[in-house]
Amino acid sequence: MSKVSKNVILVKMLIVIILFLSITSLITAEEVITIKWGHINAPGDSTYAAPNYFAEKVEELSGGKIKVEVFPAGQLGAERDLVESVKLGTIQISSPALGVISLSDPRMTVLHLPFLLKNENHFIKVLNSDIGKKLESAFQEKTGLKILDYFVESPHGLFNDDLPVWTPEDVKGRKVRIMESELIRDTWEALGAIPVPIPGTELYTALSTGVVEMADSGIDWFYSQKLYEVAQYFSMVDHMMMSSVLIINAEFFENLPLEYQEIIQEVISEAAEIQRIENMETKQRKIDAVMAEGAKVHFVNKEAFKEKMAPVYDKWKKELGVDFVEDFIKSVEEFEQ
Repeated sequence: MSKVSKNVILVKMLIVIILFLSITSLITAEEVITIKWGHINAPGDSTYAAPNYFAEKVEELSGGKIKVEVFPAGQLGAERDLVESVKLGTIQISSPALGVISLSDPRMTVLHLPFLLKNENHFIKVLNSDIGKKLESAFQEKTGLKILDYFVESPHGLFNDDLPVWTPEDVKGRKVRIMESELIRDTWEALGAIPVPIPGTELYTALSTGVVEMADSGIDWFYSQKLYEVAQYFSMVDHMMMSSVLIINAEFFENLPLEYQEIIQEVISEAAEIQRIENMETKQRKIDAVMAEGAKVHFVNKEAFKEKMAPVYDKWKKELGVDFVEDFIKSVEEFEQ
């Protein structure tokens, strides 16, 4: 065979390969992508509507090329199960509580240092800062989960059915439900309580059956889960922010076409902002609503609680690194101004 003939054959083969790759790319671009979002929130919670908004808007902006299926109210399991499902890729997005996320990377625990973050706006400023972004990058590298944004609810309080809580003495020796987090456990142990980790979806039953006597959560959950039916006193402790972390499987996200990544990030940030605004606008309404149902809401002697926190800070500086925690605290205090 002549050299010219060989070159012709090679050119033809190259053209066939290019055509094949082009057709494959077309098929990939035309393929409908399904995203599953599982969460535990029920109607009435400020975080419930945001995934539905995300589903509708993403489908619209993608021209129907991305379909989002939302599974609310714990249909796919408790939050710890949902985090593992996102890691495995059986679902793509979830919005678990920050305390649950910290089980995958203890450095996220720094956001739950008691009485450090003052309110919703302070929290978001810190998360959007350079130190917040460094925290997210380290989290992704360790877990394979990308943080897209955050829902922010009200600061945590304490609720129970037998007495109003004013000082640490009122919780001493009492069984307090907490989300599964070592730092939150340490916080309540420093106050003399007996912390018991229980998923939020099981909280109503735990209170009504006496498995726990008190519970640590926010007014949003207290309202949406009708927990005022089994706990008449809600004590505003404000020891940490109630927040959910919007996570996506990083490998799944990074393998999407760039235009799809941009749509997902844009819309999820819109959904998070809508949630945060709604939470701040409806917080007082929810307080009024639970009080109308017979709940009694009041603020504790916060300084008395804060005075007990030194052992918690000492331990977690050692756990996470003194320089890391002190740099974080310094940054937080700057954003408080």
